[in-house]
Amino acid sequence: MPALDSTLGALFIGLVVSSMLNGVTLSQAWSYFGAQKQFKDPIWLKTLVAVVVTLDFVHQVCTTNWLYIFCVTRYGDVDSLTLLPPSYLGMAYPTGFVTFAVQSFYVWRVWQLHGNLILPAGIFICSCAQEAMQLYSMSVVGKNPNSAQFTGSLENIVIAVNSTGAGVDIMIALAMMYLLGFRGNQFKRTNHILTKLVTFAVTTGALTSICAILVLALAITKPDADYFLTFYLLLTRMYSNSLLATLNARKGIRAGAANQGAMSVHLQDSDNQVNMFRLNQLSEGRAASKYVC
Repeated sequence: MPALDSTLGALFIGLVVSSMLNGVTLSQAWSYFGAQKQFKDPIWLKTLVAVVVTLDFVHQVCTTNWLYIFCVTRYGDVDSLTLLPPSYLGMAYPTGFVTFAVQSFYVWRVWQLHGNLILPAGIFICSCAQEAMQLYSMSVVGKNPNSAQFTGSLENIVIAVNSTGAGVDIMIALAMMYLLGFRGNQFKRTNHILTKLVTFAVTTGALTSICAILVLALAITKPDADYFLTFYLLLTRMYSNSLLATLNARKGIRAGAANQGAMSVHLQDSDNQVNMFRLNQLSEGRAASKYVC
C-alpha cells in the first residue's frame, strides 16, 4: 500500500483542526445569543448567525463522514480515494454558502461606513462571481464525483474560486482599514476605539485571506497531492469564527465607550462648566459607539 500522508494524512489533519475550531464556533454562538438582551440585533442578523453556525456544523459532520468512508468503509481500497462520497458535497456546499454569507455581511458593514454603493457593490459582485463559480464546480462534481477533475477540467475554476475569495477578503480588509482610518476626530477615546476596529478588521481579513491563498498555492504547486485539503477544510471555520468574533467584540468596545460617556467627575466650578464637561463625555461615547455595528 502506498504512503497516504499526502491524501488521507492531509484530510485527517484538516479534520482535527477544524473540529477544534468548530468547538470555538459553537462557544462563540452561545456567547452571541446570550448577549442579545443587551444588543437586540435585527432578526436578519440573528438569522444569518444561526444559518452560518448550522452550516458550519453540517460541514463538520460531512467532513467526518468523508474521512470515515475512506478509512473504514473503503479501508485498503486505495483506488477508491479519487471517488468522492456524497458527503463531499455536504462539505463543499456549506463552504461556499458560509463564505458568501460572511463576505456579504462585511460588504454591508463597508456600505454602512462608506454611505456610497459603488465600493461595496464592486466587492459584492466579486463575491457573487466566486459563489457562482463554486456552485458550477459542485454541479460538475455532483455528476461525476471524481477528484481527478480538480487537476483536470475544473483546475482553472478551482484556481479562480480561491483567488477571487482571497481577493474579496483583501478588498474588504483594505476598505475597512481605509474607511475607519479616516474617521478620526477630536475625541481621543473614539480614536482609540477606531484603532481597535481597524486592527480587528485587518486581522480577521488576513486570516481568511491567508487560508484561501494557501489553498490556492498548494493546489497549484502540489497538484498530485491533497495538501490543500488541510486548509480548505479550515475555510468555513475561519469565516464563521470571523463573523462571530466581530459581533461578540462589540461588548467590550461598547462597554469602553459607555464607561467613557458615563464618567462622573467633581469639579469645583460653576454648574455650567460641569454640565458642559458631561455633555462632551456623552458626545464622545456616542461618537465611539456608532462605529460598532
